[in-house]
Amino acid sequence: MTGAIANLDPAFTPGGVVVTLAVDDGQVMFTLDASGKAKSAAGTFMLKTKRKDPKTKKPLFGGGPVTFQAKVKTNAWAAAWKSNGIVSSPKPKNSTIGVFMALQLGTAVYNDTIDAIYKSNAKSGSFSAKK
Repeated sequence: MTGAIANLDPAFTPGGVVVTLAVDDGQVMFTLDASGKAKSAAGTFMLKTKRKDPKTKKPLFGGGPVTFQAKVKTNAWAAAWKSNGIVSSPKPKNSTIGVFMALQLGTAVYNDTIDAIYKSNAKSGSFSAKK
């Protein structure tokens, strides 16, 4: 999944920051390294910015727009989604459902409810933002 944060706090530095990513009742956590990347048993998470320090050429995260990319292993959210009815109840092919999403970077919380298209087959399911 990908997303965007319009403007991080100017003082933000990623090293050691705990990220919590929640989609409905499913939640995973990561701890960022100094370059804004994390890897855990739940998957991977990465912050991306186009801004760079002119001297060091390292990414600058605070005070500007940042995108993120998360790749979460399916079993990380399966139990929570099943208990919430997202994956256990039959849904028509390409059905639209409201999905609550939250991203916590340290103490800052960003959240929204989006309309998502849920696609599934006998083995897996996926969400994509409704255009």
